Amino acid sequence: MSLGAERLKRALPWLGTLAGGFVLAFLAVWLWIGRGNDATSEAKVPNVVGLKRDQALAELTAAGFTVRPADMQFHPTAPEGTVLQQTPTAGTRVMRGSGVTLAVSAGQRRASVPEVVGKSVEGATAALQAAGFDVGDVIEQPAANPRGEVIFSTPSAGTTVVLPASVSLVIASGVAGVRLPDFSGRSLEDAKAAIAALGLELGVVVVDSASTRAPGTVLQQIPSAGDFVAGGSAISLTVARRIP
Repeated sequence: MSLGAERLKRALPWLGTLAGGFVLAFLAVWLWIGRGNDATSEAKVPNVVGLKRDQALAELTAAGFTVRPADMQFHPTAPEGTVLQQTPTAGTRVMRGSGVTLAVSAGQRRASVPEVVGKSVEGATAALQAAGFDVGDVIEQPAANPRGEVIFSTPSAGTTVVLPASVSLVIASGVAGVRLPDFSGRSLEDAKAAIAALGLELGVVVVDSASTRAPGTVLQQIPSAGDFVAGGSAISLTVARRIP
């Protein structure tokens, strides 16, 4: 065997290894470039917010994505089954086969206003919050009830409303109150005496010259009969007086 042949024989294993390495490197680069240019490897997430859940599922599946279990949320306006939010957001480029999480409307949450009349403000607040309501305005009003006791609520107990919603409370101020009698039909002098006896004051007296009732007859009062007023409050009257 000649010297050249001997050298070639010795070099063949190294040449084979070098060639194999070159081929593997070429394949790796080709696969990397091919994957980077492969339009089917990733895609933009379609916008499915506002769609019904089934329609959103169909669009996402057709685009090559999977849908994770939906998160159901009550919503005051969105119909039940409507997609409220998606993650990733629309337009995000992600790998096909990735999962998309949806927040779906469970419809309106409704609740009945609990009975809070007779409770303290703290007790009423706890009952309302437990039922899913916020506490709105708390207004004091003269009443014969103990100070701080809820006299009535708006909306009233038993009313069914869409949440979120607030309930306003009217509570007793604790000020000595007087429930007004009906002064209409009495003479002005009788009404004055009754007002004074109740610890109240006579306010403005308006004369209705067009009335056909006997002169001095009480026609109207402000505040109205049945209202609670604080001691010392002024009561205005309208009385009749014939035109001479």
